[in-house]
Amino acid sequence: MKANNDDCRGLTRRQLLGLATLTSAGLAAASVGVPEAEAAPKPGEEHEPLEDFKHDLEGSEGWVGEGGSAKESTVKQLPVATSIAGVSMRLKPGGLRELHWHAIAGEWAYVVKGNVRTTVISPNGEAAQDDFGPGDVWFFPKGHGHALQCLGPSEAHFILGFDDGHFSEFGTFSITDWVGHTPPNVLSQNLGLPQSAFANFPKSEAYILAGQVPPAVQEPLREINQQTNQFPHKYRLDASPALKFPGGEMRIVSQKLLRCHDGLCLALSGSNFSQD
Repeated sequence: MKANNDDCRGLTRRQLLGLATLTSAGLAAASVGVPEAEAAPKPGEEHEPLEDFKHDLEGSEGWVGEGGSAKESTVKQLPVATSIAGVSMRLKPGGLRELHWHAIAGEWAYVVKGNVRTTVISPNGEAAQDDFGPGDVWFFPKGHGHALQCLGPSEAHFILGFDDGHFSEFGTFSITDWVGHTPPNVLSQNLGLPQSAFANFPKSEAYILAGQVPPAVQEPLREINQQTNQFPHKYRLDASPALKFPGGEMRIVSQKLLRCHDGLCLALSGSNFSQD
């Protein structure tokens, strides 16, 4: 059924929220059978409290280092969110989120401010680089190694979303953690470098490192055998056409627009509702 937009033009935000509450209650009642209805609390009895639907992500402590910071929300902080986790990450100019892999979750990102360069390596060895600015979106499927670096001149801030609420950003498989726990002779044989080259490498995960701002022009990727290019990982969400509504607008990116995506979709909305 097509909604009548004219009927919504004169409603305030409070009235719309009231209508939404009544609608939700009606849908819930319609979906419950008669036997279930008998389980409703009797007059005078207390209802079970609802689970929290909010977590103050920016107010949490998180991880802080010289190159940047990260704060996360998983089922540990927000138990109701079993199918999605999130991270607010900031990188200082030159700051590098080292090469890492997610075994159980794909990664969405929306750039709030600043500029970021991503490098992504697919499981079959294909590699790609992209530069992102405010309003841009990326998606990396699980199993794709990737690194993120701030291009400056100011701090970069982006929001990450993962399609598994049990995923923790602080439990990824990172390149420094692997190197730090691998014998130098094995590293030498596999990477073609002398064992002495690894003497000063970190012995544990570095996570986010301070670094120099890379050149504006991307350096050529070092590939022995050039593979077919991956599906694009970038979508310019803020530059895409918006869906217009009486109360605001919305921009959506899904698998139809970003072919490498196979899980969540992302929507950005703005509201014109009045306050009363």
